[in-house]
Amino acid sequence: MITPEPERDADRVPPTGDHVMKKLLVTTFAVGVILAGASADAFARQRSSTATGRNGGTVTRDFQSGCANGTCSRGRSVTGPQGATRSHSGSVTNNGDGTYSTQRTGEGRRGGTYSGSGTTDGNGTYSYSGTATGPNGQSVTKEKSVTVTPAP
Repeated sequence: MITPEPERDADRVPPTGDHVMKKLLVTTFAVGVILAGASADAFARQRSSTATGRNGGTVTRDFQSGCANGTCSRGRSVTGPQGATRSHSGSVTNNGDGTYSTQRTGEGRRGGTYSGSGTTDGNGTYSYSGTATGPNGQSVTKEKSVTVTPAP
């Protein structure tokens, strides 16, 4: 049986703020390092795959990523055998002044959504604000700021 990629579904109860912040901080740092070393030249990558299970059901996965002019973005979507789709997209922008900005959005297969944005201040502080809304319409908003001190 083909199963979708393991990832957090937007329809589930949102994880704790600390877990989200750690994941966002690591992702932002990693993409920031890539941006710092990237030239102004654009590059892009796209992948798509379809798999058929024993019972004839298909799962389709699409993935896109690219960088241009100081912004790197990526997105992915998975459509299951019953046609339910979940998607995620995000970007990181090098603001040119030592700071970075992030944007994230997504939708779960039952209609739950999440979105958020964040910035780094160039001194190790990352601030984030995000909202997750379940398929029942209930929302949770989280705002947090984290400062990372480099190891000596």
